Amino acid sequence: MKTTGDERRLAQLAKPMALAGWITAALAAPAAGQQVTTGVVIDSSERPLSGVAVFVDDVTIVAHTDGSGFFELPALAPGSHQMFVRGAGYGPRDFALPVDGSEPTRYVGTIVLEPDDPQIIFVRGRVTDRATATTLAAVQVFLNGDPAGMTDANGTFMRQWMLPWGRSKLETLSFGFQYSQFYVDYLHVTDTLDVHLAMDPVPFELPEIRVEGDRALAVFGPRMRGFYERLDRGLGDFLTAREIEERNPVDISDMLRVLPYIQIPPSGSGDREIRFRTNGFGPCLPLLFVDDALVLGTDINTVIRPQNIAAIEVYRGAVLTPAQFSRGRTACGSIVIWTR
Repeated sequence: MKTTGDERRLAQLAKPMALAGWITAALAAPAAGQQVTTGVVIDSSERPLSGVAVFVDDVTIVAHTDGSGFFELPALAPGSHQMFVRGAGYGPRDFALPVDGSEPTRYVGTIVLEPDDPQIIFVRGRVTDRATATTLAAVQVFLNGDPAGMTDANGTFMRQWMLPWGRSKLETLSFGFQYSQFYVDYLHVTDTLDVHLAMDPVPFELPEIRVEGDRALAVFGPRMRGFYERLDRGLGDFLTAREIEERNPVDISDMLRVLPYIQIPPSGSGDREIRFRTNGFGPCLPLLFVDDALVLGTDINTVIRPQNIAAIEVYRGAVLTPAQFSRGRTACGSIVIWTR
């Protein structure tokens, strides 16, 4: 761990944080002889690096740098330790870390990381229902924003990947479950990185169940009968399976852009909710139904992928919206999705 003249200047800025770490360690009252280790991680341009994984020995103790590049490792017992530093997009660095117990806190200085290429490894995972611990099939998995595959009948997936050192983000999408984000650390050289991802169910408001027999049921089937009847009346906007396949949209927002009253938040804004434009009033949030069930508190793009949609119907305003898709809750309108 070198400390050049330029780096000493940055180290001076980090001393207040090191002092804060010392106070925290003192309040925690570590056992006699133990030592808290602090430091700062930067790149070759002296920019602080956040989210860098810093750990000791067998990975039982892992810390991550904050926005100023500062990290703090909990108290270590006296002896010879090995410290490892792993940051996404940078090469790994390892250091000997002897602890003699002579002081409660040790500031190891500034650690400089150099850029490095990602490593080619297999990412293998299992996705389960957090509530029941059962495995989930047909879950779409994304790694650092790119598709990583779909879980099989046993709830598992495996994909060879160019994985950077340090922290990576996994995302999961599945109908009936909340969109989920997970973070994993790639810390040691290995052929396979194993992960376990647990998803939370989405709360559904089930509609009243009504059983009846007529010719429409025989022609259209019990699920889609109402859709085709409303399509014939033409009181809303409708997208059939053929139209969806022809447009080949990236997500549901992309598919609904053709409707002039749909307002899509700009990419990167952090706001993913679709809104309806209104005459003389601000944009409003429509209700979302999937297979006749009201879905609450979720982003429409995380509910289901376009490839799994059989049809969509959209109603703007309370006048055009059928009663079954307003539930007396909205004057804005509704988006109704039918799955395959």
